[in-house]
Amino acid sequence: MSEGELNMSCNPKKLAVLLLLLGLLTMLSCSDDDCPTCPDTNLVLTGQWEVVDGHTAHQFNFNEDKTVDVLYEANYGFRSYESHVYFVTESQVLLSYTAYNVSMSGDTLRLIHVSDTITLARNDTGPTLDDWLAPVVPSTVYNAPIDRAVDIAWHVDRLWYANAYTSDFLYKFNLWLGMADDSLYTTQSAWGICWADDDLWVSSNGSDNIYRIDTLTGSSLHTSPDMGAWLDGIAYDGQYLWTGSNNSRTIYRYDPVADIVTDSFYIDLQIHGMTYYDGYLYACTNGVINRIQMSPFEVVAAYRVEGAHIEGISHDGTGFWLAYEDNDGAHVAQVSL
Repeated sequence: MSEGELNMSCNPKKLAVLLLLLGLLTMLSCSDDDCPTCPDTNLVLTGQWEVVDGHTAHQFNFNEDKTVDVLYEANYGFRSYESHVYFVTESQVLLSYTAYNVSMSGDTLRLIHVSDTITLARNDTGPTLDDWLAPVVPSTVYNAPIDRAVDIAWHVDRLWYANAYTSDFLYKFNLWLGMADDSLYTTQSAWGICWADDDLWVSSNGSDNIYRIDTLTGSSLHTSPDMGAWLDGIAYDGQYLWTGSNNSRTIYRYDPVADIVTDSFYIDLQIHGMTYYDGYLYACTNGVINRIQMSPFEVVAAYRVEGAHIEGISHDGTGFWLAYEDNDGAHVAQVSL
């Protein structure tokens, strides 16, 4: 089973209510004596279960509040997660929209579906969600200048905010005012944005390239070689530009002086905003943040903001800023990592 098969874009709270109602109806409609499918309180899944076979996740953490955190580890140690609600009957687990038959023997749990079986082993010392992705709480939160989260980039005294499809302008966000107070017209639909010294680079739409643009007119001055499509993140380490393709799920290293792509790293996760700070590359992947050491190229820490999908990250010299979406819309927020 692939990661995508469990990734349901539904409201967990609404689904939890529906599953609770289903459970209550089941219990009210029968008794233990005459109904073999009534809920069995003896079937307890709460705890950490490491994946042995049948799923791409690293671990399933079944929580007492009837949610399950599915922890993923991709190439180079990149981490992500999904959260779902679940409901247990005597012999089945309803996980998101899928019903699995359950077979439990000792510390081995099997979730059996029509075409596959997920085998899990209880691991009480396995990572919790907070171990897997350290929770961070924003200290300052502003409304974003557009209605979606995209890549961001700090330059001089403003946080630049990409435009995606929302307008013909890149926004200059004033962190003291908590709002955009200037903008730059551009012909690009930028998802990724980055300053490399005094050069401004952006991606555009689903293009395989990034573009150095004129900071007075917003027009394109130079086009990079092809990389992957949908380059939603760009970062600069003082020598190389790093880009992340949401389509090919690959991070590329580009030398803007030699005008060649010098390396690539297949992550196998959705990649969004990126930044570089103090020797580390930071990449927003599947809505969370991964911090990557450069040699060897490997994740050394990962972070999440509860209830948020993070798509932009930058550093202003004193702290990190994020662009993310939650139930209240798109935001710009300061955090400590």
